[in-house]
Amino acid sequence: MVDAHADALTMRVKLRVSTLGDLALLTRMAVRFSDEDRHRLLRGGRAALKTLCIGTPHGQAFMIEDSDASSPRIAGADSVLPR
Repeated sequence: MVDAHADALTMRVKLRVSTLGDLALLTRMAVRFSDEDRHRLLRGGRAALKTLCIGTPHGQAFMIEDSDASSPRIAGADSVLPR
């Protein structure tokens, strides 16, 4: 459990290892991030995200969730990414 502070806003968050069920959301976030940098997410980047979600000894991806919400949601993603 981590307390994340931004100005006067405090949100209690929890980290969990990503799973294959998170792949679509992680891919959408990566596409948006790539768009901001004015390049596209390549096939290799998509494959790397999938490998991280499936599980690999070479790295891990984590989901940051709002632990105070009545149902788990990705912290900050609701305002940025439509489901």
